[in-house]
Amino acid sequence: MLTVQQEQMEVFARLEMERFEERVIAHLREYFPERMASVSAQNARELVRFCVQRARHHRIESERGIVLFASVAVALGPRFEGDQRYRWAVEALADEFIVTPAARVEELYRRAVELMDAPQPQRPRERSL
Repeated sequence: MLTVQQEQMEVFARLEMERFEERVIAHLREYFPERMASVSAQNARELVRFCVQRARHHRIESERGIVLFASVAVALGPRFEGDQRYRWAVEALADEFIVTPAARVEELYRRAVELMDAPQPQRPRERSL
């Protein structure tokens, strides 16, 4: 009979997490090429790990949910939860009327996309004297 030791299970879990991180990084580099262009491989991995931690804080556990959360973090900034400009994001993640964490992160993502797609106000042009 084949017996798998605890150490081996930990190695398998670590390898699977590394593969997951690589998939998320690939997604972020594909969909946010300008924002991710200057991010080193190590910093990208740290960003994904931070996003996994923050997503889990909101009980978001699915791969899709974590990818959506990481996408919002790249679009708005990794510390968007503490940014007063994005209070709506924290409200979406805590909305008790949205029953599941998966639905909350979908709402967060939807609202972030709306924000990113909205026309940005033009700055007044400087006048020359």
